[in-house]
Amino acid sequence: MKENEEGEIVITPLYSEATPLIRFASGDKGKYVKSEKCPCGRPFDGFESGSIARIDDMIKVKGVNIWQSAVENLLLGCKEVAEYKGEVFLDGKSREQISVSIEFHKDVHVERRKKC
Repeated sequence: MKENEEGEIVITPLYSEATPLIRFASGDKGKYVKSEKCPCGRPFDGFESGSIARIDDMIKVKGVNIWQSAVENLLLGCKEVAEYKGEVFLDGKSREQISVSIEFHKDVHVERRKKC
């Protein structure tokens, strides 16, 4: 693996008497990190996980699971929408906020934009 290469964390139990070998996909992204990059001073390479992202692009905002693909399907399912940009951020009081900017096709009337 190359340094900082990302991929999905997959758990493979290597020893089990009662069940066959099964791989479990976690849905979490991990990143390969060289040992010298870790501030703890460990002598071996490892994986950073839990702070990178999800494979399925799911994020949790105010306790609600949101999938980027669901937002995209909703917005781009409206034929008047040309493009969109979404952001999740913390406001000045450390509260999670969502902002979505929508670009409509130039020939879409303002009244129609309000309905979409």
